[in-house]
Amino acid sequence: MKKKILLAFASIYSSVSTYAQQTSIVLNAAIEKPHESKYLTARKTLKNAGWISLETGIPLFCLGFAYAIGSIDNHNKTGAKTARWMVPSGAALTLTSIPCFVLSHHYKRKAATLSLNNQPVFIPLKNGFSSSMQPALCLRFPL
Repeated sequence: MKKKILLAFASIYSSVSTYAQQTSIVLNAAIEKPHESKYLTARKTLKNAGWISLETGIPLFCLGFAYAIGSIDNHNKTGAKTARWMVPSGAALTLTSIPCFVLSHHYKRKAATLSLNNQPVFIPLKNGFSSSMQPALCLRFPL
């Protein structure tokens, strides 16, 4: 009987959701970047992916090409096998950076038009004005 009651309390306790204060980590993450839109984060991600792809692809292609040239005279089969996968991989990585940069520029133009910022708003009071930071939708036009 005690096991059944304990099991019932455990199942009720695990199924009830509690509403508690948010931790400071979650609050700080929400406060740090309130103005950053999904277009800006997509732009940064694509730009970083493009640079990483380009900076990895060019040395990979050059090293594979050097292995290919070095294996011609020595008849080194391991160098030739290495060059067979390094050259196409480096070329493919270098070429995949181009769409990343193009899409990054596309998202940059979208992010430049709409953004959510905190703007000061003046509130009239009996003795004067008070300023408060309020979220606002800002329109920016690229020139």
